[in-house]
Amino acid sequence: MTTKVGLVTGAGGLIGSYIAKTAAALAPSWTIHGLTRRDLDLTDPQALRRTFRRLRPQLVIHCAALSKPLACQHEPALARKVNVEATALLAELAADLPFIFFSSDLVFDGRAGHYDESAPVNPLNLYAETKAAAERLVLANPRHVVLRVGLNGGVSPTGDRGFNEEMQRAWQEGRTLSLFTDEFRNPIPAVATAQAVWELVKQGRSGLYHLC
Repeated sequence: MTTKVGLVTGAGGLIGSYIAKTAAALAPSWTIHGLTRRDLDLTDPQALRRTFRRLRPQLVIHCAALSKPLACQHEPALARKVNVEATALLAELAADLPFIFFSSDLVFDGRAGHYDESAPVNPLNLYAETKAAAERLVLANPRHVVLRVGLNGGVSPTGDRGFNEEMQRAWQEGRTLSLFTDEFRNPIPAVATAQAVWELVKQGRSGLYHLC
């Protein structure tokens, strides 16, 4: 059977790793190339173009991001390069392909709650601003998908990407973990997110979706 080639960025992270490792069972018609930071520098446009020419993907699932809000605040130029500029270039390279971009529930300010896909965004930090900006670029192509997700849990390759892993490590080290007091979150297993992604691919969906 001839398989199609798919590209997953951020395969060293929690969600990207689950998408890559569930492909054999959930998307057997796809051969997946999972790329980590070591494989691909998202701030290097020429490296992105070379990767496309080499792999010739027929699907791109873009999970990679500078995803820690504090890191984005400390390095705003890097945050925009990784989260906005790299996404724009990937979407351009994949203009005629299925393209799934991972965004965040943090594009909302949280004042109303129970947001659906038609709700206006109101990002309150730089990370959320970069995600909202990237969403607009991706959705300019009617073939592409934006998937907004919240907290995901699971076992990541590095052992520190899931919220559950951060909590477990703090407890094991006897540290007090500072969490939020003014948020209601809906954590889901990363494997469920991966299942949803492969269902979107199977059905050939496009547009904006909330996964919670």
